[in-house]
Amino acid sequence: MLAAALAGLQAKGLALTKVPTLKFLIIISGARLLNESWAEKAFSNAICCPSLHFLGETDFLKPYGTVLLESFVDPVVIHHGEGHTIPRLDEKGSELVLSFLEKIQKEGSVLSAALVGLQAKGLALTKVPKLKFLIIISGAKLRNEAWVDKAFSDIIRCPSLHFLGELDYLKSQGTELLESFVDPVVIHHREGHTVPSLDEKGLKLMLSFLLKMQNESWMQRSDATIIALETPGTHYFISAEPGHCTNGMKFATDDSVEGETVTTTPSCKL
Repeated sequence: MLAAALAGLQAKGLALTKVPTLKFLIIISGARLLNESWAEKAFSNAICCPSLHFLGETDFLKPYGTVLLESFVDPVVIHHGEGHTIPRLDEKGSELVLSFLEKIQKEGSVLSAALVGLQAKGLALTKVPKLKFLIIISGAKLRNEAWVDKAFSDIIRCPSLHFLGELDYLKSQGTELLESFVDPVVIHHREGHTVPSLDEKGLKLMLSFLLKMQNESWMQRSDATIIALETPGTHYFISAEPGHCTNGMKFATDDSVEGETVTTTPSCKL
């Protein structure tokens, strides 16, 4: 009951005020709140949050769950033959669940592509640090033309990694999205609208991108580091984190004067 009411209460500032806005709801055996006062606050306005509802034929709450549907805009409903429980779905029910989740995933990838452009103009994420990079799977531009102009009117210089699937229905839109970014890194795969399994080439591209982002983050983190060397000669410095050394996070110095102080910055070359 509470889960069904949370989106409405959050919209009015009466619940979940310190967390992001709910993106979607999945409600199994739902019903409105029994307390009429809180029910009025939660459901007085139609709830626009995307929602997926499970209604069981032998569930004692089925009539209440049916009434609950009237409080949501375009609810997705799965009917099943069980009672007040998490049901086992038939093929049709499973397809409905996957379709709903894919729609939510699509909306998320579309928004993430626009966020960095909106942040640069002070229209989004104004209270958090500047985005350092983006990884976009099955991306596309926003559908709202007014927001598209705000997000993509200027070329986006934030480093970005894009996944394009041969069977993805958004492939053409994802390809168009690349034009809005400077030097986008692109991984092509043979799957559809999903998080793909990568081949060796794709995996190397992804790891190379992530390592580059990690290295740039280190270089921007602080000013020069002062290291006092106790003995002259060659000194080697490596990262203690597993895998960092083999990926190049190491360097060496050759100092001939005892007690000399060497000023250096993190490097990825030996």
